[in-house]
Amino acid sequence: MTQLLKGSTNYTQYVVLTNADTGAPATGLTITDIDIQYTRNQAAAVAKVDLLELTATSSAHGNGVADGGYGKEIDSTSSPGLYRIDWPDAAFATGVDKVILCVSHADTIPYFEEIELVDFDSQDATRLGLTALPNANADAAGGLPISDAGGLDLDGLATASSISALNDIAATDIVSAGAITTSAGAVSNVTTVATTTTNTDMRGTDSAALASVCTEARLVELDAGNLPLDITTIDNEIGSLSATVGAAGAGLTDLGGMSTTMKAQVQAEALAALAVYKLDHLVAVADSDDPVDNSIIAKLAAGDGDWSTFVASTDALQVIRDAITTVDTVVDAIKVVTDALPDSGALTSIDATGEAETALGTTARAELSAVPAANADIAEKINWLFALARNKITQTATTSTLRDDTDASDIATAAVSDDGTTFTRAEWT
Repeated sequence: MTQLLKGSTNYTQYVVLTNADTGAPATGLTITDIDIQYTRNQAAAVAKVDLLELTATSSAHGNGVADGGYGKEIDSTSSPGLYRIDWPDAAFATGVDKVILCVSHADTIPYFEEIELVDFDSQDATRLGLTALPNANADAAGGLPISDAGGLDLDGLATASSISALNDIAATDIVSAGAITTSAGAVSNVTTVATTTTNTDMRGTDSAALASVCTEARLVELDAGNLPLDITTIDNEIGSLSATVGAAGAGLTDLGGMSTTMKAQVQAEALAALAVYKLDHLVAVADSDDPVDNSIIAKLAAGDGDWSTFVASTDALQVIRDAITTVDTVVDAIKVVTDALPDSGALTSIDATGEAETALGTTARAELSAVPAANADIAEKINWLFALARNKITQTATTSTLRDDTDASDIATAAVSDDGTTFTRAEWT
């Protein structure tokens, strides 16, 4: 299985494509008819890509201008069926441990290869791309130390003779005449100190400063009699403060002890916080289009939560209240009428005949003397139809005449005409 460093770029692969029918090497394929697709471990396959043709078999990856998706046939005579494929860098990105490469053509058997994506670089001859190792050759500057004839002979350091030599160094060879010595002489600026007998015998560059701070009086404060007493006092003070504050601050019920400046600062911070969320607009600030869409205020004002659709003249609570009052008045009027209806059986026992007679009237009507108006009552209009059906009508070449019951006078006339195609009677007048 091929291994490749995660995050590798400009990867070129060489594949042999064979004819699906004959099994022979597939030569002379049109590069743009070849498809490539890769599938990263436990991920959906990436959409296939039609190859673009490289300028030459020796061209830079992707012709030097594109991230993969290029190909080229190597030599149809000497290397039949061999094709160069330049893959996109995304196929080898970090995040998975393997990727499956597929090269296909309508006339060939699909070529598959699994690439193992690893954390080391097999092309790095120094440290295999492992950053935990020095990036230098062994025994070189910055490299790992080695033994056996290397620049640093580790074996020579561990010989019995060298260890014995260290054990045999006498104390007088290290400290001589009151000074630490080396093979080249005494170590500069270091002297021996006589046996310390009291806590005032201090030597060193900071001895004066230390002596001025660490006095006898201060040391007394740390003795067994004073230190526990001080801790007890502190503990009592903390207990008293805790009792005053109370659980979860329950004792802090009065801010009267705060200064005027502190109260002003608290008020300023509170007002600023209200302004951030525009809660000040509920009372103190006027604004025609400030609530945010789909906020609680916007949803209360506009059914769809869009504040810009709120119309004060129709949607305001006062307008709605007035509309409800109007509806209530109308309902009250309807109630007056419905209250007068019989308590039961009223709608199933109405005297239809009697109601019709009441509407049309049972009193005899006088004969019409003229055409009723267009908006006359129903009784007048029925009287007119009765006259047209019963009374005498005379007809001349130009006029129709409706006579009264006694044929003594005209009730109405209507002009008539005939052009040989259409007979027309005008409106009765």
